[in-house]
Amino acid sequence: MFQLSPCTSKTLALFAAFLHVTVDAAPVKISSASTQVKWITYMDAECTKLPPRNSTVVVDTTVPCNIIPDGSVSSVQCFADHISYTNHPHDPTCSASWAFPNSLPVGKCTEFPGPHRTWKYIDPASYQCGSSNVPAPATPVVKSMTQATDPDSNITRCSSNIPNNNTHAVQFHFFYNAQGGITGQPCPVSCSGTPIMSQFYAIADNTDQCFHWPGHSGQNSMKSGTCDVANKAFSYSQWAGQCECSGAPNAHKTVYATKCVVDQPPHLCSIIADYSACSGGPTPPSPPPSPAPPPSPGCDNKCDTTGQCGDSCANLVQKYSCQTEYCDTCKWAGWCDKQCNMGSCKKVD
Repeated sequence: MFQLSPCTSKTLALFAAFLHVTVDAAPVKISSASTQVKWITYMDAECTKLPPRNSTVVVDTTVPCNIIPDGSVSSVQCFADHISYTNHPHDPTCSASWAFPNSLPVGKCTEFPGPHRTWKYIDPASYQCGSSNVPAPATPVVKSMTQATDPDSNITRCSSNIPNNNTHAVQFHFFYNAQGGITGQPCPVSCSGTPIMSQFYAIADNTDQCFHWPGHSGQNSMKSGTCDVANKAFSYSQWAGQCECSGAPNAHKTVYATKCVVDQPPHLCSIIADYSACSGGPTPPSPPPSPAPPPSPGCDNKCDTTGQCGDSCANLVQKYSCQTEYCDTCKWAGWCDKQCNMGSCKKVD
């Protein structure tokens, strides 16, 4: 019988795990040295339904970069009732920029949102990492992902305030992209059929509000959503790992209605599925990098002079009321002043 060397066997096992290939092997036994931890991935909130492969993951606190199915984890730390680690999805080297802090409690069936919803569970009976005497709860507890603070995992998770319809928002569809690629370039896979995820992204108004939601890391935020009607595109700034849109954004993204492009991280591709909000109402430009000069005096329609509203003010006011949409204190103040007799165009009787 042909036998592989220990080195070759280890290399093939790691490579197979990364490619989602199941390798037949003896059951994993956790070391009693209290440096290893095992979790099991499930497909349901009761932690009863296993995926077809790669359900069991073992990581070691002494290993700088643990290769796991579909990625890697680093900085693994064990505590009496939970573990913490840095997740590197779709990166087997722990070196890519899209890394997220995660925490997983012991004895609780815990949801990890993402392109595919999964739940992870650490069995207290087998948990020897960090503490050998961890009390097990009577029944698994499913975490709510809408809490602003999750005391079980010591992670602050964003509550969601993102739009749930196309009122002043565009809808993206996301598709899984196993081939990766460069962010913003055409997607190498077909973006057709049922998407793995859909989400609305808000068009910025005069307040440029920050929108946030729980994602893979528990914390995501965005603002400055801007329509480019000429190119049927939508651009915005996104922050990972925070809910406040504070400091420099992690990424400036542009998504199109006419083509599917590689997202960030590049295991996703995105395309605009509903662009009606961009062509149906005014869209203010992105804030400039430095303070903008004061507007020049005069009376005009900013929608007409900038071309950023997708239509002329003469047509827009047929669908959107001057008194409720374009007045001096309204959401779109300044965009159709001349047409609506507002702002500097207001006639004095």
